Amino acid sequence: MRNARWLSTVLVLGVLWGTAWLLPVKEAMSGDVPADRQVLILARALAYDRNLKDKAGDAVTIALVYKDGDGASKSQMQEISAAIASGKKLRISGLPIKTVVVAFGIEDLDSTLTNEGVDAVYICSGLANDLDSITALTRQKQIASLADDKVYAKQGVSVVVVAEGQKASLVINLKASKAEGLDLSSELLELAEVIK
Repeated sequence: MRNARWLSTVLVLGVLWGTAWLLPVKEAMSGDVPADRQVLILARALAYDRNLKDKAGDAVTIALVYKDGDGASKSQMQEISAAIASGKKLRISGLPIKTVVVAFGIEDLDSTLTNEGVDAVYICSGLANDLDSITALTRQKQIASLADDKVYAKQGVSVVVVAEGQKASLVINLKASKAEGLDLSSELLELAEVIK
């Protein structure tokens, strides 16, 4: 009986996961996945991290890091922030999502990650030249890194949502995710493109 319930739960989660990330990306501009879709997919992906619930407090705190003075970066941060705020019922492993915004500067980011109890960092566009510094911090502090650019995944960001034709797709940098302390389930890895 217990195995049947477990199998049923896994199947339902699989169907929900599959439908969320395979929905058309028609609202996207220039090949990007819309912010609301990204938030949904990333939240579901983080739920597959077996370590997250033990690390998080009363909420999963996500730092939105953007490049000050870069209009596209700031706009992306605002869109992701608004998408999280509008998804009030959205939860990760049963926990609500809280955000903090950081205009990138290594000292400010370090301080925010420590003082705000950050569980994940969403890295906005415009920060490609700063990825080494950012991911060094996420690895040191055992915090998941997230983005929407496959190049970022190749450069060491753990979990990335990208547009593949008319559908959203997930890319996992396995080495980076392990370095950040994530313990991602095999079910998630089977659904994603994995960079080893």
